[in-house]
Amino acid sequence: MDYIKQFEVWLKKSLEEFTHEVRSIKAGQASPALVEDVRVSCYDGQVMQLKQIAAISVSSSRELLVQPWDKTLITNITKALADLPGGIQATPNKNVVRLTLPMLTEDRRKEFIKLVHNSVETTRIRMRKERDEINKKIDTIAAEDERFRTKERIDEVMKSAQKDIDEVAAQKEKELLSF
Repeated sequence: MDYIKQFEVWLKKSLEEFTHEVRSIKAGQASPALVEDVRVSCYDGQVMQLKQIAAISVSSSRELLVQPWDKTLITNITKALADLPGGIQATPNKNVVRLTLPMLTEDRRKEFIKLVHNSVETTRIRMRKERDEINKKIDTIAAEDERFRTKERIDEVMKSAQKDIDEVAAQKEKELLSF
């Protein structure tokens, strides 16, 4: 039964990562979550997340303001943000970097939905690999009945997690299509 608990914990963590990844896909609406995890090269090559070196705020529905605590980092922040996908434009000002999100077209919506589907598939592949590893460990159990019950329970847990992933993906798809 220890294997089931181990798998459930792993699935929960994997679901949280997936949910965070999908929620970071923001289309048509500015949100600090869009850029807070961007890695910026700082002092002497040290790399830090943007949220660790700057305040990120929403100035309008399509614009973010990034205000670094150390103004000498504006150039580095602009470079890091220029590499973002999705046509986001980073414009440095005196003390801030303005991020402007492009208008959302039907093609862009479809691209974002593809990103969600790719994330779903990647997560499912990771889940299947982990399930296979757990099943290999379960095969070392001596009693055949216990092996069968444990594998059956692992499959139930897996189906439940896949259902949760599908719900998160469907909710995100609905959100992307509603803007």
